Amino acid sequence: MGSMTEMRWCGTSLLPLPLSAVDDGWRILGDPDPISLFVTFAYLAVATMALVQSRRSAGRPSIAPSSRQWMLVGILFLVLGINKQADLQTFVIDGGKWLARASGLYDHKLALRAAFTVLVLAVVGILARPSWKLLRQAMHQKSSLVTRLLWLAVVTQIGFVCLRVVMISLLAPWISDAWWVDLLELTGIAILLVAILYARRDQGRVTLRYSD
Repeated sequence: MGSMTEMRWCGTSLLPLPLSAVDDGWRILGDPDPISLFVTFAYLAVATMALVQSRRSAGRPSIAPSSRQWMLVGILFLVLGINKQADLQTFVIDGGKWLARASGLYDHKLALRAAFTVLVLAVVGILARPSWKLLRQAMHQKSSLVTRLLWLAVVTQIGFVCLRVVMISLLAPWISDAWWVDLLELTGIAILLVAILYARRDQGRVTLRYSD
């Protein structure tokens, strides 16, 4: 068994990051799988487009979604894109394993995993509540299609994060190589891309109308 207390650094597929402890040393983070790399690129691409859309919406308070909303969504997807390779949830889970072994509680790992999953889902649920509220308001108040798609993308991706936490914590032996997980992750990204394209089309029409 490798040392659990010695700090090491190891190359990843993209960046050198401090790695989390496992039985035989330190886990190499970063996923060089082509699908995972494509999902990472998709995250970063739509995040950049959302941030550009935020800039384009600045100074136009009558246009929904607002510049601030686009910026927040862009930052969210940027963080998720970075985490796709950094895999911080694995770092936390492996750190929890180390603490469980150190405290002599590893024999109760299933109960600890369940408790950890419930805790993470509760925190994510609290943080996601405003987005869910905004989505419900958009659906009930006949908001623009862009607004509906924007918050649907956010809620969809947060839902995927919750599902991912459950799968990693409780179902890892069965889904570690499941290619469909990455495809499922693309759902929210695709919805956000459609929202951005519709927003650009609508802004183009407004600009053309004023130029006439």
